[in-house]
Amino acid sequence: MRNVKTRFDERLELLSVLFYKTKYKEVVPYIVNLQEQEEYSIYRKTMEIFENIDISSMTEPFEKLLETENFGFDAPIEMFLNIFPDFSSYHYDEKLYVERLRNNPFAIELVEAVLVFGKSEEWKQFYKSNELFYQKIIDGLTSLDLSQTFNLMEQLYGNQIPQEIEYSVLLMSGTTAGNYGINVERDIYCVSGLKNGTWYLDTEPSLVIHEFSHSIINPLTDKYLTKECIEDKTLFADITEEMENIGYSNNPITIINEYMVRTVECCYYKLHLLDEYEEMLENEINRGFKDIEFLVKRYMEFLEQKERDFLSFYEKILQEFVDYIKSR
Repeated sequence: MRNVKTRFDERLELLSVLFYKTKYKEVVPYIVNLQEQEEYSIYRKTMEIFENIDISSMTEPFEKLLETENFGFDAPIEMFLNIFPDFSSYHYDEKLYVERLRNNPFAIELVEAVLVFGKSEEWKQFYKSNELFYQKIIDGLTSLDLSQTFNLMEQLYGNQIPQEIEYSVLLMSGTTAGNYGINVERDIYCVSGLKNGTWYLDTEPSLVIHEFSHSIINPLTDKYLTKECIEDKTLFADITEEMENIGYSNNPITIINEYMVRTVECCYYKLHLLDEYEEMLENEINRGFKDIEFLVKRYMEFLEQKERDFLSFYEKILQEFVDYIKSR
């Protein structure tokens, strides 16, 4: 099995500070963790320490970006993970900066300010002072056996998983409802936070395969989904409200990607947590993914085959699913 690192990350902990110190907690209130974590509150400590530290060079462009519709949920996390771990520079992701943020000048202004502050003594001291807290959380995780996750990924995706890819599970103290799969060059990240005072990784073991699967599924959807479907905003019109309620737009690519990775999650439960499978399936249907059983059936049939080619399967199942949605 692959060696998967589970850790906190300086870049995301600095982003957590900005979540706390800006209007982000008001714009996306259920994403920001304001809960007391046992006897130690990162939020309280952050607010106290940064009361006397000027971070306006970061908070001002951050809040300007919050005024745009495209800077929320995963965008800040993707931006910060594109910054080099030592804050020496950053990877310029054209899809993020040009297509999503539309060359907004505040994006680069924010990144450049983060590069400066991330190397400062003030930040280094703050992060170091939390290391025992971070280690205590990692040591306390009880459900972190990822062998079943990668067994299923290898069964499904086969040689679609490049050997040189590095997988990491990153815990983030500043996020609650959000979990994210982020792909930065050869690094695949599953970013996870708290849910009702408990780390997602302890309560939802399929979370990791969900987030890691985005790195395989999303590029294939981009490759195989027809232009007609991409532009068809009526394809999932019947679940627009449900998708908006869980943070997704009425974008066929986004919804299909979520359908597919959630199908993989359901397969994980059916194979490894059968007693909880029906509840998992019902939860996904209630969230708005009401046609997911169609996909689970097809995926399970694929897994039962002795010879599997995921590329061919995905191209076929994608078209079958679109046809199914249109026909009902």
